[in-house]
Amino acid sequence: CKRVVSRSLDLTIKIWDVESGEVVKTIPNPTGEVVEAVFSPDGKQLMWTSTRSPDKSSQLFLADWLMK
Repeated sequence: CKRVVSRSLDLTIKIWDVESGEVVKTIPNPTGEVVEAVFSPDGKQLMWTSTRSPDKSSQLFLADWLMK
């Protein structure tokens, strides 16, 4: 199934099911406002950057883990 990722004003990242239009996962982001969130081309990883990351780094997660 196809997924889309979005950032929200409530400092979370939301993963949506394209077909149903439903949010399938909400990920809290304690490091501040999310600037960008993207899936890798194969859909197996999710990366995001945020404004208050102490070391200005990005966070990378395996999408399979996020969907559990």
